[in-house]
Amino acid sequence: MSKSYNPAAVWKPFGAFSMVKIHEGGQLVHLKGQVSLDREGQIVGKGDMRAQVRQTLENIKAVLAAIGGEMADIVSLTQYTTDIERFMASGDIRKEFFSEPYP
Repeated sequence: MSKSYNPAAVWKPFGAFSMVKIHEGGQLVHLKGQVSLDREGQIVGKGDMRAQVRQTLENIKAVLAAIGGEMADIVSLTQYTTDIERFMASGDIRKEFFSEPYP
C-alpha cells in the first residue's frame, strides 16, 4: 500500500494529485512536479528564472523534510526551461541545494 502526503509547508494541490507518494516499505518516493509557488499558491519570481529555481527547490526541500527526507536522497531531477542561457545562469542556485554526485 502507498501513502500520500500534502505538507503544509508548500502550496495546496489544486487538482487530483498529491505532493508526494511513498511506496510500501518506504523505499521509493514519488514527488509531484514542483513550480515556483509560495505557500499561498502565489507565483514567486515572475519573469525571474533564478527566483523561480530557488522557490521550486525550496518547495522540494520542504516536501522531503515533511516525510523525513533530504535533497541528497534525490536520484533524478528534471528541470524544464524555455531559455538555456537562463538555465545555465541558475546552476549556482542548484549547487546550494545539491552536492556531488548530483542527481
